This record gives sequence, C-alpha cells and structure tokens, in this order.
Amino acid sequence: MNCLFLCFVEFSLAIYISLAVIFSVIFASFRSYSFPSLLSIITSSSIFVFILLIFQLVDISDSSFVLLNGLSLYSPFNIFFQTLLFVFGSFILFLNRSYYSTRLLFQYEFDIIVIFSFLALSALCLSNDFLSVYVILELQSLAFYILAGFWKSSEYCNESGLRYFVIGAFSSCLLLLAFSFIYLTLGSTSFDIISTINSESFIRLHLSFFGLCLFLIALFFKLGASPSHFWVCDVYEGALINITAFFSIIPKAIIFCLLIKFVSLAFLSHGPVSSILMTISGMLSVFISSVAALYQKKTKRLLAYSAIGHVGFILLALSYGSFDSIKSVLIYIVIYMATSLGIFSILVGFSSYGFLFKYLVTWSFTKKWNIVISLSLAILLFSAAGIPPLAGFYSKFNILLLLVSEERIVLALLLVVLSCISCFFYIRLIKILFFNLFVNNIFLNRVCSKGFELPLVISTFFTIFFLIKPESLNNLFSYVTLLFIF
Repeated sequence: MNCLFLCFVEFSLAIYISLAVIFSVIFASFRSYSFPSLLSIITSSSIFVFILLIFQLVDISDSSFVLLNGLSLYSPFNIFFQTLLFVFGSFILFLNRSYYSTRLLFQYEFDIIVIFSFLALSALCLSNDFLSVYVILELQSLAFYILAGFWKSSEYCNESGLRYFVIGAFSSCLLLLAFSFIYLTLGSTSFDIISTINSESFIRLHLSFFGLCLFLIALFFKLGASPSHFWVCDVYEGALINITAFFSIIPKAIIFCLLIKFVSLAFLSHGPVSSILMTISGMLSVFISSVAALYQKKTKRLLAYSAIGHVGFILLALSYGSFDSIKSVLIYIVIYMATSLGIFSILVGFSSYGFLFKYLVTWSFTKKWNIVISLSLAILLFSAAGIPPLAGFYSKFNILLLLVSEERIVLALLLVVLSCISCFFYIRLIKILFFNLFVNNIFLNRVCSKGFELPLVISTFFTIFFLIKPESLNNLFSYVTLLFIF
C-alpha cells in the first residue's frame, strides 16, 4: 500500500495547519479586514477535519505496514488509538469553542498550537523506533509548554508553563540517556530489538536493562505517575481549564499506547523488572492519590490527584503484559477518558463564574442553578469512584479480577482498601453538591457558557448505560488486543 496513503492523517493535519496559519496571518493581521476574530472559524473547521479523519481511519484495513524504514508501524492497534485520539479531540475542540466565548480569548494561535499537538500525538501512535519517539515527544512537548502558560496575564499560568517546561526538559534528558544506553548496547533503536536482548554479555545485558528502566521512568514523568507526580497538581491548577481538560484526557492515552507496545516487547527479555517497576509506581500512585486528595480544597488539585490514581490503576493492570491485562487497560482508558470528559465539560461550562468554582465548598451553588447538571456531575463522580453499576466500577473490577487471577491477593486487597478511601473525596464533593448551604446568590444572574452540553450528555449516557450491554465494547477491545498480540 502506498506510504503516502498510509500517512494520510499526518499529511492532512500538516497541510491543514499550514493553510490555517496562512489564512490567519492574512485575514487577522491587517487593518483592511477589520482584524476579525478567526478563532471560532478555525475551531469549527478543525472539528470538521477531525471527523473526516475518523471516517478515513475506520475504513483502513486490518493489515500492518512498516513505514519509513521501520520508524513507524501502521497497525490496527495504532489505528484504534488514533481513532480514539480524534474522537475525544473533537470533543476537546468543542469545549475550547465554548470556553473562548466565555473568557474572551481571540488569539487564533491557540487552536493552531492545539492542532499541532494532535499532529505530534497522532505520529506518536505510529512510532516504532526510539529515535522517532524522542523527536515526536519533543515536538509534542513544544506545543504543551506554550499551552500550559498561554494566559500571559496570569502569574499562576506563567508558573504552570515554566514548571512544565523544567519537568519536561528533565524527562527529555532521561529519555535521551535511555536511548543512548539502548543504542550503545544493541546497535539499533528499533522497538523490535528489545525482544532479542539475551545474557551473552553481562555488561551488555545490564546496560540495556539500565536504559530500559530509564525509559520507563521517563514515561512515568510524562504520565504523572508516582513518584514523578509532583508537577501534575501545580500544572493542572495554573493552566486554563480547557487546557487542563486536554492534558488530563488526551496525552495519557497516547503515552499508554506507547507503553503497551514497549512492555509487550520488554516482557520477553526483562519481564520481571518491568513488572516490578510498574507495580511499585502503580501502588504508590493509588496510595498517594487516595491519601493526598483527602486534604484538597481546590477543584483542579482534587481532579489532578484523581488522575494520578487512575494512572496507578492502569499501570497495575499493565504490569502483567498478558492478553487480559492489555484488554483491561484498553477498557479502563476509554472509560476514564469518557468520565473525565464529562467532569471537565461541567467545569468549562461554569468557567464564566471565574473563581467561584475554584474551591470545593462553592459547588453547593450548582443545585440552585441547574439540578440536572448537579445530577450528571454526581453520576460521573460515582463512576470515577468505582460505584456499581456505573462504567467506572466495571473498569476497576476488571483490574481486581486480573490481580486475583494472577494470585496477587494481597495487592488486590490493598487496592480495594485504597479504593474505599478514595471514595471519600468523591462522595464529599457529592455531599457538597446536594447538602451544603450556599447563602451568597450574587452570581445567580451570570450566564453559563454554551456548548458544553453535548460532551456532557454523551459521557453521562455512556457512563450509565455501559453496563446494560458491555459485550459489544468488550468484544471490540478483545478484537483490538488480539490484533496487537498476533
């Protein structure tokens, strides 16, 4: 199959970004055109392009193709994550459009940078070589640094961007060092070479082992997994709420796609070590999330610790590298993305109230403004906590069953205890929603931003009705996992 056709998604995005830049510079920078605001036009056209790319990806065959001398691999597994990227990316752009009208942000560069990051994430899905992974991760990070500190008039936003830049630079150094050790010992940067590591040379084996460990640690930084989680809360709190939603939902799924491909090969040579590292990081993430979130008083910091806990669950499932492990990870990722999309949709919708919803105690206002939104938020929080019969329960229950089937009974019991503790901070917010009194009604006349309803309705219905007939999605995840393994 033609390489140009297989890279249609990336070429299309690159051409679209170039045309958007040219169009914006011509029409938004000259007095003769009255300096029109092009942000809404670019956002709408970007959503349309994403929908076209989704249909294009669905029509691609189940075969696998190696591209660019092994730098990229076009496979059904990678296509699944690309489709996931553009489906949820369309909703993120939809939320961006809602947010702009509220905060009066008219810089056309904003959405162009967001689309640029989607181009990098799409290419990262196809990466099959450490060299391409490093270059594309740096391309993605370049966009993320700008987005984290985009609101220049906010000191918190500037601090968020600077902190993200420093942490990102450190993790990039770890990645570069890891790839150097791998190339030094194996003479290649291809993913496929990982499975050929043997113990013929003691020094070669341990240097390659050190490089693989550094690579895992660098990815833990990118995911915000413990003990590399300390930057997540500050970056989430300082960034704009729509950027926080983007950071929380989209990049994690693509990094896990990369991690799944790496782990499936690393288990053939360094299985026990990879499993131990991910188990330790996963349990630490769940523990820190469950305990630290109990003391949080701000909404964004609470959601940041919640995200750390969910990353811990996924790492625990991924630490076994089996068929059931990968399938459980895919289920958890999709349910986590859907639940987070609904929660952040409400936050974006209420962004017109400014500081009002910065603290948890002020959420009692929502039941007076809109009881339907309060009920939707309660359902999504129950799902995130893992309360049956919602979708979040199914994802966590799968991981607990996986631990029991692998005879990790103690680990499963610890996870149950920590999950019960984490339920407290979710239920505390639900208690604030419905039972706390809010006496100051000064903001009742403010208008809630429009456009957040569609993502909220879709995510809420998915959360509620997932367990009515989970077989179809379960079969889809089994099919994708089978294509990946075989």
